[in-house]
Amino acid sequence: MPEVRASPLRRPVFWVALLIFLDLALQSWVLYRGWQSNPLLWVPQSDGDEYWKWAARIAEGQWVGTEPFLSAPLYPYFLALVRALGGGLISVFVIQLLLRSATAALLFRLGARRLGHAGYGIAAAALFLALGEPAFFSQRILNSSLQLFLLAGFLCAADAVERRPGPRTWIPAGLLLGLNALANPTMLLLLGALPLWLGFRSRAGWRATGAVAAAALCAIAPATLHNWLATRAGPGGPELILISAQSGITYAHGNSQNAYGHYTPVPGVAVERSIQNQSAYQTAKAATGREGWKNVNSYFFRMGLDWNLAHPREALTLHLRKASYLFFGRNYSDISALAQEVRDPQLPKPVVLPGGGLPTGWLIVPALIGAGFLLARRGRGGLPETLLLLLPIAIVIGFWFSPRYRLPVAVPACLLAPYGIAALARIRPRIGGGLLCLLAVGGPLAVEAGLRAQGFDDAEIYRPEYEMHVGEAWLNHGRPAEALARFELSERLGHRPPVLYEFMGNMKLDLGRERLAAGDAAGAQQLIQESLPLFTRALELDPLRYQAWAARGMTLIWFGRMADGLADLRRGLEAAHAQNASPEDVRKLQDAIRRTEQG
Repeated sequence: MPEVRASPLRRPVFWVALLIFLDLALQSWVLYRGWQSNPLLWVPQSDGDEYWKWAARIAEGQWVGTEPFLSAPLYPYFLALVRALGGGLISVFVIQLLLRSATAALLFRLGARRLGHAGYGIAAAALFLALGEPAFFSQRILNSSLQLFLLAGFLCAADAVERRPGPRTWIPAGLLLGLNALANPTMLLLLGALPLWLGFRSRAGWRATGAVAAAALCAIAPATLHNWLATRAGPGGPELILISAQSGITYAHGNSQNAYGHYTPVPGVAVERSIQNQSAYQTAKAATGREGWKNVNSYFFRMGLDWNLAHPREALTLHLRKASYLFFGRNYSDISALAQEVRDPQLPKPVVLPGGGLPTGWLIVPALIGAGFLLARRGRGGLPETLLLLLPIAIVIGFWFSPRYRLPVAVPACLLAPYGIAALARIRPRIGGGLLCLLAVGGPLAVEAGLRAQGFDDAEIYRPEYEMHVGEAWLNHGRPAEALARFELSERLGHRPPVLYEFMGNMKLDLGRERLAAGDAAGAQQLIQESLPLFTRALELDPLRYQAWAARGMTLIWFGRMADGLADLRRGLEAAHAQNASPEDVRKLQDAIRRTEQG
């Protein structure tokens, strides 16, 4: 008899593929709408701006920098490849959307194969696509989409190792572990856990550990070589830095007297990402009398650790607050704010699902339960998912909360949360299992509701800073009127950092130039005059803002006050040296002083 083939409609893979396709189509529409009117997509900010500029230098042939890597290097080189091939921001966003869809597909495969039923795979893929943060970050110049894809890829390789142990599976698993570390240096900690997973009581286990670790280190080796070459001409001499030399200052940002659970500036270290690391270098050098990036790393690690040891009660409270953000944080963001954009009536919604999608933190408790059941069932076979779940949790609680630091939890959590709920539901009697499921899901939600009733993570707290960031995006895009409106709103809401007044002063200058070009000399003079007190206010708050000194000085010169303007330019040059400004910025100030002195 002829073989009767099952209808595609009865195959889980068909429905998952349809789900992924529909999600990709909808999210592509969201990206298209955002690209038409959202300045936050047109202009990378903070870390994204540094990544994009870094990628430009690599694409132009500067493969080795003048400093060791001070953040995860894989993503900038990925961006550089896109730029070298002629792609721009929109190309990156499209690729990241595809990476997100591919991650969902890998989660389906992982759930079906590692957890033993296609239903777990469907649930894992659906949960991942329902999460708001992976969809949102795919539309930003941030390494989150690449991280999540590589995590899912590593779990697939780990599954292959367990099914067919041998060099053909060990080496790909090690290479993927190394690529994960290049995208997220905290993954290096998994190297120490390899014997627990692969076995330490037999020669076969140690052979597997050695092969996986060696392959991982081979993948990491180019970064280590880069760091050696980049530091050999420095005052501290060549330094052996595996991947990145920034973890110390990051630790200090989250562990100090003033820390509140998320990013907190370190006194004496610049906040701006472009000069922060050089500022940290000079601070550590002044305190220790020693050169070198390893010295910087260890100095700030000791600073944070010493504070924790000297203030155990305050440290415990601080770490509990970080844990609260880990499980229940939805509104705070150190760079790109999903919650604020969802609420912004002037910008298109950044994700498909209402309310910004499913919060990542909601999956953590069910996932921890699932990890416990998986370890009980499979022993060390359940360690890859469990370790990938615990690592971001430990990083957030140990360092500080950022949605980006928490986001890697999404891949293991989407796998383990459905497994944990299903395992609870099977507990007898059924009513007991049902109550446990309700407690696992509803308990954290009840705690979150109680915390929010007390003002925890209130979205309005972050709105003033968000308005400033939107204004900065409009500023960088050359739309001064829109930028100024956002800056003024930020100030009215109570946000008054020196950079805001500097931005507002620059906006007055830009609008004045527009008036001057249109033939309105009187209106231009009034706007330019209004910039002076704004720059003055910025300098009162921070006398080291060399950009404000330069802007005020040039404005005074424009009004004919040559001596006052020249004095400001000289003060700006002093501040630029004190802030370790870029050579280009220093050169611009020197040129302005020279031209002014020459009349």
